Amino acid sequence: MTTLPALLPLAVADAYDGRALIEASFCQDKQGLGIVKRRQHHCAALQLVLLLARLAHHLLVWSKQWLSRLPQLRHRLRGYGVVRLLQEVWTVPGVLHWEHGWLVSVRFDALHPLAHLLQRGFAALFDDRVGVRCLR
Repeated sequence: MTTLPALLPLAVADAYDGRALIEASFCQDKQGLGIVKRRQHHCAALQLVLLLARLAHHLLVWSKQWLSRLPQLRHRLRGYGVVRLLQEVWTVPGVLHWEHGWLVSVRFDALHPLAHLLQRGFAALFDDRVGVRCLR
């Protein structure tokens, strides 16, 4: 059943498939970003939580696109959603070094399977303005 009788059945099916992808994305965001059981009693607090979740989602999607510029990482990250990005990519151990409010170096733990790939990805992003290496 549909409220859009002017659409052909194929167009309705396509629209429904798009809805399923959006719902899957919401489900991943809820699980990965931990917003499943957050209940805010004030409208402003709820809006802030939703805006922060939206920002986190967009940063994760952007980071996947940006890391996928390298062919080795593109193959590795294919099919990664928000949850898997958070669990496998953004949990690689390492050290960030800051000086006077500026990021100076990023060092990854060389024993992690993604460390050398991420080293190349971050080096390309920072374009030699930030030192990117593996520890040890």
